Amino acid sequence: MLDVRTGFLLWTIQAASLGALLIAVWLHRLKDRHFLLFGLGLISHASGLALVGARGMIPDFLSIQIANAVTLSAFAFFVGALRRFDGKTTPPWAVLPPLLWVAGNLFPFIRDDFSNRVMLYSLSAALGFGLMSVVIARGGTSSLRYRYILSGVWAIHVVSNLLLAARTWRQDPQGFQDVGVNGFVVIVGITGFITAIVILAKLLIDRSEERLKELVRTDPLTGVYNRRGLLEVYERLRSVPFRERPLLAVIVFDLDHFKQINDTHGHQSGDAVLVEFARRATGLIPEGGVFGRSGGEEFAAILRVGEPRHAALVGETIRQSLAASPVAAPSAEIEVTTSIGIATMPAGSADLDRLLSGADRALYVAKDRGRNRCAVWTGDKILSVHTDTADLIDDQTDRQVAALRMLAQAASDEHDVLGS
Repeated sequence: MLDVRTGFLLWTIQAASLGALLIAVWLHRLKDRHFLLFGLGLISHASGLALVGARGMIPDFLSIQIANAVTLSAFAFFVGALRRFDGKTTPPWAVLPPLLWVAGNLFPFIRDDFSNRVMLYSLSAALGFGLMSVVIARGGTSSLRYRYILSGVWAIHVVSNLLLAARTWRQDPQGFQDVGVNGFVVIVGITGFITAIVILAKLLIDRSEERLKELVRTDPLTGVYNRRGLLEVYERLRSVPFRERPLLAVIVFDLDHFKQINDTHGHQSGDAVLVEFARRATGLIPEGGVFGRSGGEEFAAILRVGEPRHAALVGETIRQSLAASPVAAPSAEIEVTTSIGIATMPAGSADLDRLLSGADRALYVAKDRGRNRCAVWTGDKILSVHTDTADLIDDQTDRQVAALRMLAQAASDEHDVLGS
């Protein structure tokens, strides 16, 4: 049978060493707080076990009540770290394992009885492992296979601790030497610990790879998609069936007179304008659509729509949102506008080069007509967007009507001359 103190010592050393390593990793990657939480959890776990192992050399209150509370507190850190994988915060129920232990020790018949304390700790630990098992199984990090394996490892810990609680209840031991199943629990704990570390390492590697892929397709300044990311999303949106939205729309944005903003207010203020525009536009893109920065002061959105005027409405909403309120930059509040070119095609036959070319042609028309407006390319014509109603206006038809009116006016003038 494995000596209890030896088991505590081995477990404490490996947990503390790994915890310190993870905290060191976090110090170099402060945004990855899951490293910090895992490290704190392991340090907490190791500290509690060290206090338990020092029983007889330190006051019982420290080696029993405080030690086990510290050990069980590790579950709160572990649950928080697992939730961080999915971008979520630590839930309040993560502290239930240490709270159960503290609450139980408020009663003398538990606090002063070894057997009852072992049962209480085992139940608390089973609860902690159960919480972690559920969180990882329901998470979205890495592959389903690895998450379920890790969930199963922690489920074994749940069963192990429940067996210890049941054995303790039947035998009513008065000390560690009387707990016959304790060696088995330590072996299961160490084996499970090593297995969990290996799988968690795999999850962390997968997480890092996902972040690297995200960085490759994301603009570092604004946080929205870059050109590569937009191209990837375009392929996905083109192939997804939307019966109510058969058209694929590309909307390009060009911030008006952006060079003047940089020259007048400085590049830091120019960056603030880019970041704020990206924030506003992203919040106004309909569900299923995406927004990104294609380069410099140029941005683009890709979405599925039912008809061209729906894309025009999205563009107008973003344009008016930007024009309605100035951007708070470090140097001053800056009034900013944008010119917008929109192109639409049936998703089944959509060609990205044609869409981009059409959107650029429409953008040129928007700029030529005074900037701070939208224009839409539909394949055979370019339509301007009425700035008050977002209705589409056929420029070519307007020019034809204007020409007819000029001819009519000229004919009328000639008739007046002849009549005189």
